[in-house]
Amino acid sequence: MAIQPIDLQTLYSQLGTVSKTVAHQQQGVQLQNAIQQDEHGKRLQEQHRAVEAASAKEDGPGAVKNNKGGSSADEEKKDKKKKDGRDEEPAEKVFEVLKDPRLGQHIDISG
Repeated sequence: MAIQPIDLQTLYSQLGTVSKTVAHQQQGVQLQNAIQQDEHGKRLQEQHRAVEAASAKEDGPGAVKNNKGGSSADEEKKDKKKKDGRDEEPAEKVFEVLKDPRLGQHIDISG
């Protein structure tokens, strides 16, 4: 089956549209790769910040408390609050009992 002149005319008229479509597809892939690399870089920066924040919060060996003597900074703060009378813990804890209204209504007699 031979190519007719009308087929060639249609092919050449659509050639510009096809080339633009292919160019946009290639740019889309490049853009997608760039976005993925940017997101990966952001994740690495967040992890790096988290590590720096965690290392900055470390108190070091001075924070370890021996049972026989000395106290850590946290316990000193608690003692200070108790001395000031600003203890925020409630004196009594109230427990609420929840009951299922359908409990005991269904009796299985099949064994």
